[in-house]
Amino acid sequence: SAELDRVADPANRAAALAEWRKRSITLGRIVDVSDSGAEPFRGKAVALAEDGALLVETSYGQQRVLAGEVRVVG
Repeated sequence: SAELDRVADPANRAAALAEWRKRSITLGRIVDVSDSGAEPFRGKAVALAEDGALLVETSYGQQRVLAGEVRVVG
């Protein structure tokens, strides 16, 4: 997609990520995260990293989510 192409281009990455952060309905909310290879966990979505990973603060520390199912629960 065009948006993913913007993030892939280093010249546009910062602006694209800033726009994603601004529009996110996930950041600042409690989320459940699951994927096929790891134990599901719950935490607060706190940031989008420069590589696009969702950073989730849990009682075990910060987790990086690059792929999987993320569900807003609170």
